Amino acid sequence: MPLEKKFSQLIKLLYKYSGKEVVVLIDEYDAPIIDNMNNTSLADENRKILQNFYNVLKNTEEYIKFVFVTGISKFTKTSIFSKFNNLTEINLQDDYSTICGITHNELKEYYTDHIQVMADKNNYTYEETLDKIDFFYDGYSWDGINNVFNPNSTLRALDEKKFLSF
Repeated sequence: MPLEKKFSQLIKLLYKYSGKEVVVLIDEYDAPIIDNMNNTSLADENRKILQNFYNVLKNTEEYIKFVFVTGISKFTKTSIFSKFNNLTEINLQDDYSTICGITHNELKEYYTDHIQVMADKNNYTYEETLDKIDFFYDGYSWDGINNVFNPNSTLRALDEKKFLSF
């Protein structure tokens, strides 16, 4: 059975058994193309595979609540997404400026225990540790107002209890 058929069946089965619309998350949609820019035939073949994948999403949209796609390129206006007619780019919209990171408030609310463990291990106070996390990982803002921590670096630092460039 072709992968497109299996993917379509999966979406329909998730809908059927959950009774809820499916959410599809696609991270780095463009990696199979970008990673093969020096091999144009493979990049083109990957583009065709991705296009078939996205066609499934279009054909099963009645079962889907939304699709969230991340990537670093601007392939959205190319044939990869030709079957989608309702893409909304949110990357620079103020309402979504904190969606791809951890805010300072979220860090304090959800990671208090982890911050304290890291503080104890490094002989810092909780506040000193929070200041160091701010310094090391509070790196970007999409709207010029709200800063967000890099999730990978921040969570690795908390996990390893070290301040490093991850």
